[in-house]
Amino acid sequence: MKRYLLSYLSIAIFACTAISLVVFFVSVNEMHQLTLQESARRAQSIVDDLDEQMDIMQNIAYTISTMPEYKLSNLQKSKYREIEMLEDLSKYQGYTPLAGQFFLYYMGKENIFVLPEKTSCRFSLYAQTRLAYTSAAEFAQFHQELIGLAEAGILKMPNGNLLFCYPLWFASASNADGYLCFVVTQDSVAQRVRLIGGNFVHPISLYHYETCIYGEAQGTAALELCGENGICIQLSQQDIFPYRGITAYANAYWAIIAGTFIVTCAMALIAAKRHYKPIYELVHEIGGAPLLGKDELESLRVFLRRAVDTNKITQKQLQENAAWLNQQRQKNQEQMMLLALTGLYHAPLQQTAQRDDPLEEGRHFAVICVSCRGKYLVEELLAQICELGSADLELVAVRLPYESLIAVVASSWNGIDSFDVVRLLRELMEADHLAADFGVGLEVDSARRIPDSFAAALVDINNQMHAAAPNAREWYSEDKMEKLLAYIKAGQVEEARLALDAILTQIEALNPSILLRSYAYSSVINAVIRMARQNDVEISSDKMSVVLLYNQPEQARQRIFALLDELCMQFVARKDHKWEAKKAFLLAYIREHYLEYSFCLTELENVAGLSIRQIEQILRGEVHMTFKEYLTGLRMEEAKRLLATGMSVTEASNAVCYMSVSFFIKVFKRQTGMTPAEYKKSLEF
Repeated sequence: MKRYLLSYLSIAIFACTAISLVVFFVSVNEMHQLTLQESARRAQSIVDDLDEQMDIMQNIAYTISTMPEYKLSNLQKSKYREIEMLEDLSKYQGYTPLAGQFFLYYMGKENIFVLPEKTSCRFSLYAQTRLAYTSAAEFAQFHQELIGLAEAGILKMPNGNLLFCYPLWFASASNADGYLCFVVTQDSVAQRVRLIGGNFVHPISLYHYETCIYGEAQGTAALELCGENGICIQLSQQDIFPYRGITAYANAYWAIIAGTFIVTCAMALIAAKRHYKPIYELVHEIGGAPLLGKDELESLRVFLRRAVDTNKITQKQLQENAAWLNQQRQKNQEQMMLLALTGLYHAPLQQTAQRDDPLEEGRHFAVICVSCRGKYLVEELLAQICELGSADLELVAVRLPYESLIAVVASSWNGIDSFDVVRLLRELMEADHLAADFGVGLEVDSARRIPDSFAAALVDINNQMHAAAPNAREWYSEDKMEKLLAYIKAGQVEEARLALDAILTQIEALNPSILLRSYAYSSVINAVIRMARQNDVEISSDKMSVVLLYNQPEQARQRIFALLDELCMQFVARKDHKWEAKKAFLLAYIREHYLEYSFCLTELENVAGLSIRQIEQILRGEVHMTFKEYLTGLRMEEAKRLLATGMSVTEASNAVCYMSVSFFIKVFKRQTGMTPAEYKKSLEF
């Protein structure tokens, strides 16, 4: 065994190498995805931090803009003794913003106020010393760019620093009265950018909307995360695998795997050439008798021959299987006929349009009931009846489990002579020395009407057997059936059960015969099912009981009541669904028509088909308001939107259906806590 060890060891090494390749590929791919996710998370943290810093700057600017203008004017005159204006900024002292310093440029004068240092100087001097503008032309260009800002912006200085500018409006003028500017150095930005970590080949670019404020502008971004203040970070395309350590590890690993693969192949070739031993001999030495043959191919051939001999299916077995399948097909056909007789067979056309299907649409059908007297062999008799058919006439016989009754369904393309079929059946009975009574049903032109033919055959044979039963087809009172169907549609389970119990009690009192009683049960079920389908309520096939299979009344009652309970639950569910649909329509209609002058509860009552009480009930449940409160709230929200676009108070009042401007102002203030003019002024800041 030792001399063959090298061969099998080579195979094992080769298998391990292949598995390690798969494991390495999966692990490296997962590590790659994790590094990208970590880079995205850290980049997002930088964006969130910068957004927070910009929000703080915005809050400082808003605080200064709300101060009285006289405090700014008195700041220089009192030579900074009047520093009351700075007290409002005390809440920001415990938080160091991104900006190292900020200053206020007041356009009414040429002075600027460096607030943290409480000093002032001329703006041109400050621009030269602090903002690195060396020429008058550069300063003039910067000055025009600054006073031309209509909203907050970021300006890049010649020395690479950033200037976050916020216009301030102290009066209702079109241009800003001053600017609050924060000086941000590139070092402070770089500190936050370095938080992302990793070993990136190219620097990260920081954008404010479409302007690059840090790093170099990239042509194509592999990652772009935009913050609330328009800040986004872009990583270059080359940085999709940022950690170089993984790349070095991958290269070394691939080199080792390639070398191992080459050595393994060489060892396998040498072992196969010099020390090869057939596998089947090794199996024999480990624990088993050798297979017959000289080599593996011969052994495989012997094994296959044994398998074929052992599992060969003889012609006799095939015939037995075919006979069993034919028997099952016949049983299935009998069950299908039972369903057709009870009216519960509703197969689609694509399933019944087969050549040998006795219930195929387009045929003519008739049912002949045979009531045998005396003992007889059922299976042989059913087979003999089926053999009476011809090329055009097909007969299917089904035994019903009570009163020795057989139902024969005749099917033909060209019409049926029922009395000719009865003559054939009578001759068969006489040949078998059997006495029988026959009931002939109506000829129908659809498989769905087979129950009508069956009912006529039952009445015919019942008249022969029970001449004193003239009202055999009056199964139940129509008034009771109408009440039952009404209770089912309303989902009233207890009332429906009582009505059904009354109908079944009437059927049992009028029909002592189990045969007629069972057909009456089937008639009740069919009436209920027809009503359900007319109301688009489908019943699962396993719930449709074949009543003729139950020759005990209590079993039939249980199945009928189970079907009744399911139908009531489905109608209740449909009622709940309609109520939800009405609620959704009501809310949508209000949101669509609330800006119409004539919109009122009466219109909503007519359109939605609901009473005023129901409308108020829905609104209190959905929006927790009355109709008037909800309508006023919608109109005030629309008024706020229109005022924000610059529309005047009068125009906004007319747009939201208020003819009186004073009443509109009163309602607006009650809803928002401020007048429309005050609301418009608050939007300017």
